[in-house]
Amino acid sequence: MSTSPSIDADRSARDEHRVGQHTVVIQGDLAFVDFIGDESPEEAREIGDLLVGYLVARPRFYVICDVRRIGNVPSETRKTWIRWFKTHSPNAIVLIGAGIGIHTLVKLIIAATRVLTGKEPRFVLVGSEDEARAWVERHRQQNKA
Repeated sequence: MSTSPSIDADRSARDEHRVGQHTVVIQGDLAFVDFIGDESPEEAREIGDLLVGYLVARPRFYVICDVRRIGNVPSETRKTWIRWFKTHSPNAIVLIGAGIGIHTLVKLIIAATRVLTGKEPRFVLVGSEDEARAWVERHRQQNKA
């Protein structure tokens, strides 16, 4: 199965959004979210809403999250993301630099989503942006075959 020319051409288009201190860059079938500092529930909702606008318009959609500089992620923010994953399923979430707190959050999201929807979101943990982008590219190529 190959991608449509509009999706491939769309990769050169770039939309950048600021949400608090965080940055969301959308380029084709890929969102790159750079989390800087604490993440409030309102910021999580805004980022989630941004992603949905692109996710629903594409047959494939990947999200890379750089969490190396993320601060506090309060309980209500974690609940916001769990609710988001109940109804939205990107092909994968690739996390750069996830520490023990983010690992715990990922496990919570996976378990809650599995219980609530029967689906299991795909999370990939890597150490660098290069590794994250390489993983996404390999996954794209596998889906073309």
